[in-house]
Amino acid sequence: MTGPRRGRRRLSAALAPLVALALAAPAGARPGQGSGEPSGRVPAMAVIAQNLEVAPTGSFSVYLRITDAPAGSDIAVDIYDPIASAGDLAASTTTDPANIRDTFLPQPLDEASTPSQQTGFTISLYERGSPRPAGSWAYRLDEPGVYPIRVRLRDGDDEQLTSLVTYLVRTPGPDDPPVEPARVALVTTVEAEPAPHPSDDETAAVADGFAADVSRTLQLFAERRSVPASFSVSPGTAERLAADDDRADLVAALRDELERPGRDLLGAPYVPLDPAALVAEGLGGELATQADLGRRTLTTVLGAPGTDAWLVDGSIDVASVDALRLAGAAHLVLPASALASGATAAPVLLPSASGVNAVATDQLFDLTGEPAADPVLAAYQLLGRLAAVGSLTPGGAGVVVRVDPAAAPSRELATVLDQLEEPGTYLAAATVSDLFRDVPTTTDPVAMLTSALRTDLGAYPDRLRQAQQLVASYGSMLPDPAVATAEFERPLARSADRRRTRSEQLEMVDDVRATIQARFDAITVPERDRVTLGARDAQFPLVITSTLGDPVKVVVGLSASDRLSFPDDQIEATLADERTTVQIPVRTRATGDTPLRITVRTPDGLVLIDESQYTVRSTAVSGVGLVLTVGAGGFLALWWGRHLLRARGQRARRRTGATAAEDDRPAEQDLDDDDLFVDP
Repeated sequence: MTGPRRGRRRLSAALAPLVALALAAPAGARPGQGSGEPSGRVPAMAVIAQNLEVAPTGSFSVYLRITDAPAGSDIAVDIYDPIASAGDLAASTTTDPANIRDTFLPQPLDEASTPSQQTGFTISLYERGSPRPAGSWAYRLDEPGVYPIRVRLRDGDDEQLTSLVTYLVRTPGPDDPPVEPARVALVTTVEAEPAPHPSDDETAAVADGFAADVSRTLQLFAERRSVPASFSVSPGTAERLAADDDRADLVAALRDELERPGRDLLGAPYVPLDPAALVAEGLGGELATQADLGRRTLTTVLGAPGTDAWLVDGSIDVASVDALRLAGAAHLVLPASALASGATAAPVLLPSASGVNAVATDQLFDLTGEPAADPVLAAYQLLGRLAAVGSLTPGGAGVVVRVDPAAAPSRELATVLDQLEEPGTYLAAATVSDLFRDVPTTTDPVAMLTSALRTDLGAYPDRLRQAQQLVASYGSMLPDPAVATAEFERPLARSADRRRTRSEQLEMVDDVRATIQARFDAITVPERDRVTLGARDAQFPLVITSTLGDPVKVVVGLSASDRLSFPDDQIEATLADERTTVQIPVRTRATGDTPLRITVRTPDGLVLIDESQYTVRSTAVSGVGLVLTVGAGGFLALWWGRHLLRARGQRARRRTGATAAEDDRPAEQDLDDDDLFVDP
């Protein structure tokens, strides 16, 4: 339909439907708003309004705002063949789509150069067998499909100044095969950046800009409540919002929105995680812990625990898929980079024995990243690409569109919602749960995961385990161990946030360790002491000091040589006051000094809180010793008795012998000495 440039006049007939279209556009869709008007004299175009789906005999209209076009400029419109492959779709996202079909008669602009002007065009469609509409912009399209439309702004010398690409979606006629509309699930992420400093996390309020963006986005959905929508709310963010009195209205609005029919709250761990890295370090259980805390937090703040569909950023592997399933995630929304095949047009089965399926999103279909300079055009480009995916997937497509409240301009999101609110042939809004339920999962072949680049977590895993063990040991001291878990589970959970630096993660874990260690240090026993026991079975007092202020349980351990024995060498004690006296029963087996080691441990026995070295002096005689002593004394007494009797008898006999000798001695003495001898 090319032709010479003649009759530079405006096609008022073509503009007539555009006026009505502009009036019917979303609130604020007035000429000039959101046009991204550049500074200086750089020519630019912006879409004010257009329609998307066109019947076989309908009209396709585009309403434009032109800024800083030189005198004598015009617009040239090209139509391309319908998108028939992924390559065609990719080419349509550039300024040079594939397979140009025709060029319409150029549309002249104002003769004089003006800072801003409005113009547009209408393409009147017809098909084989129907009458051709009047006008030079009538065009016959016999096949349904998604046709790229390129609009070029040219100067008076036919040199291109700028261009844009949008889409004309021609719907099937009565004689065409029916189209299965693509399920489009909008997922709005509500995920604030972590607090600037880890220690601020407990009470840190989210940024004003973040709260304003979320509030604005919720209002857009509230005004179009018939459009199904899903929300992925970080439980940690929800809790921070609930803790801030200034955000009460925002929490109420979020809760109200989730309670509407056709709303879906995705499940989520307490904070964004790196599943592959955690599982590789043996911390797969951390996913389940985070999931449980996430469910409890969402239920408390928003009234619902979330579904079994999770949004997971980053790469994953088979092991982390299994761990996610154990944590409660049966369906995953992944980035395109997580799958070797890239973005998906339907759920795919992941290579795991747990039966998890997933959809992979692509930035091509997301309202994320940098806000669009031309939000209305961006909205129709998104819708056209989604319709193209539907046209390429005869069995039914399912595409998840991520919405970042900070990156999606109100005009762009409102335009998308307005189009999805109307009954469509190629597109049907759905929740994520609806998508996974209604769109068949592709199982042949099984989707291949890209190699997960496992982040080196450094010392974090070991320090986290140490902190968790200290929490468990401290909990064993309390009447209710869950109190310790409740106090420290959130700081430890926050430390696993994949967005934090490694130093921040370690600092948060070490803060928990230091806090618990300080509580252990508040319990002391005398470093050394000496006790004297005067009985074989006795007891002595052990004074334990605790400045915690709350009752805690400890276990006193006793260790000594076999000179001492104990009825129980592990004594459980409750420290209810600042000074608690524990009576230590002991049995001595020998007199003298014996070293005794006394330890104070947590009831689980894993943490040594304090220890002391006692010296036990025994002055008591044991039963055996007493028997031996008495026996020895008796023996000595008997021996001495017998010795004295024998000695006395000997003296008596000596005295008796001496007396007899004296009686005989005089007779003998009467003899002369000579009588004693006999002569031979």
